[in-house]
Amino acid sequence: MLNDHNNPQPTREWTFDMWREKAGVRSASDIADIATELNIDDGNNFASSTVTRWFTKGIPERTKAVQMIAILSEAARRNGKTLLNGSLLREHARIFLNSNACVERYAELDEDELKWVSRGKPLPVVESFSELRMRVFPRPPERQHLYGRNDDLKRVLEALQTSSVTVIDAVGGNGKTSLAWHAAMLATETGIVREFDWTTDKRVMLDLDGFPLETDLPPLDFNRILRSMAVRFKWHDIMAAQDADLEALCADRLATGLYLIVVDNLETIEQRDAIVDRLRGILDRRRSRAPQTSRALITSRVQVREPNCQRVELEGLDYQSSQQYIQHLQQNLAGHETAYLSDKQCYKLWQVTLGNPLFIQIAVARYMRARSTFGDILSGIENGQNFNQGFRNLFSATFHELDEASRWLAVIAAQLPSLTYDALRQIWLTEEVGDLEYFDYALKQLVQYRVLNPVALQGNSTEEEYSIHPLVRSFLKTWDVEC
Repeated sequence: MLNDHNNPQPTREWTFDMWREKAGVRSASDIADIATELNIDDGNNFASSTVTRWFTKGIPERTKAVQMIAILSEAARRNGKTLLNGSLLREHARIFLNSNACVERYAELDEDELKWVSRGKPLPVVESFSELRMRVFPRPPERQHLYGRNDDLKRVLEALQTSSVTVIDAVGGNGKTSLAWHAAMLATETGIVREFDWTTDKRVMLDLDGFPLETDLPPLDFNRILRSMAVRFKWHDIMAAQDADLEALCADRLATGLYLIVVDNLETIEQRDAIVDRLRGILDRRRSRAPQTSRALITSRVQVREPNCQRVELEGLDYQSSQQYIQHLQQNLAGHETAYLSDKQCYKLWQVTLGNPLFIQIAVARYMRARSTFGDILSGIENGQNFNQGFRNLFSATFHELDEASRWLAVIAAQLPSLTYDALRQIWLTEEVGDLEYFDYALKQLVQYRVLNPVALQGNSTEEEYSIHPLVRSFLKTWDVEC
């Protein structure tokens, strides 16, 4: 292929700055101007300071990378260059999305995106998702990097079609938020709903090193959920309504459309049971045989008590998916001199985290940055040391909602190698903590808060057994409880 000044042949080694130069773009401000002309920029996404940072660090999101292809394609066309144009568009775009211009490797353009780039007109669905994605903490991965969740996505979509309220519950860090995000997008793409709104009460999240980052979000309540959907769905004529009137008007709109209301991090919301009950109230069918129109999708670390909600319990990644995820993380952190984890090390990391994506991410980042040896990382996870801020962020707030006796029982359970109803009851009675009615109440609390997980009976066994997630066990080993 001809490779000259006007017909450059791109490679994966090209940085974004090189792509800019080859397209004939002189500066970051030129990119911002073209983005405005093409009606791509919906704010400060392509501000000069932001684009300048991308020149060396790469584009951080696939949506912005696709939009940048359209911008560079237009710039190259104006400058009489073949880069990202004509019959070369598909191949050049594939190289761009897998080159050093991007922070990570992105999937190639689909047919709709190719048509959009060649026309130079905005994709409304992509822009819609892009705006909502800024409300998600932490930012969800691209769909091709959502490892091991295909079956879980199917379960959520099936639940959305059969229930007005679906709840994804799991221990902290298992990927509830990412699953909810991609389920909401798929529900929109497949026509289950036409639009969705996203609200969250996640006021603190963890960075790559496991340290807390504040999101600066105000506490979420039901009124904020109502106002958010009114703004998102452009119900401008009801914005002046207050309290019960606003609730009734939102219910009317939800009954006549196909909307999805996502509420992330339910467990930290005050009066969360009332929130779920009121959501059901505005979403339930007006007539018994009427089709389900709008729906709600909730994520929570605590099991929801409402019996009429559809529950989707989310486990950690299986070993194969964990391996794929670890490989992806290591590729993103490549450039450090640390060797990749062996299969044996990957398996051990999967064991101690039970496939928890967040703790896998933190562990791999610490290892690849040579901040800790692999042995120290495993020991820290198993003993609750050096990960204490991560443990506190994920588990402490909800566990402190337990009463004193339930917390005591949780700490005792974490020390036992085998957990059965009879063994826990015997310790309870021996220590004279309370009567058996109180014991049953405490046990139910620990199950609801996912401290204990009921184990399915095996064979002829009739004795109730429980398990503790290894990360929860590690947290409880270091938890200072006064009883």
